[in-house]
Amino acid sequence: MGACLAAVIDKAPVSDVKGQDVEIRREPETGACTVRVNGGETVAVRKAVLGAMSARRERFTPAKTAWAPGAFASRETFCNAALVRRNLNVLVSTALPTARGPRLIASVVETKARDGRCDTDQGLQRDETR
Repeated sequence: MGACLAAVIDKAPVSDVKGQDVEIRREPETGACTVRVNGGETVAVRKAVLGAMSARRERFTPAKTAWAPGAFASRETFCNAALVRRNLNVLVSTALPTARGPRLIASVVETKARDGRCDTDQGLQRDETR
């Protein structure tokens, strides 16, 4: 997760990586960076991701608006502090205990404008693409 945060925030030269349990994918067209964790305990993996976020000076906090988990156990959005000039979001999706596939998917993205859902509760959001 630290690599993806550095790639998006610090413009660090991070390229795609595919290991046995962890995959990092850069999305050049959007500038996003996604980590997929295929092994380990979901709770421990989530804790490590949140730890990497809290180590950053951008002060990520949970968005005021929640997302329906859909096919996941949970979907959380984190936003950087509102007073910072950049607009950064991290979406963390954790797998259901019985799910096959990744235990956790976390994406970091920078947007042109701050998402209003960071600061106001706009009701439960649903991902219409799934």
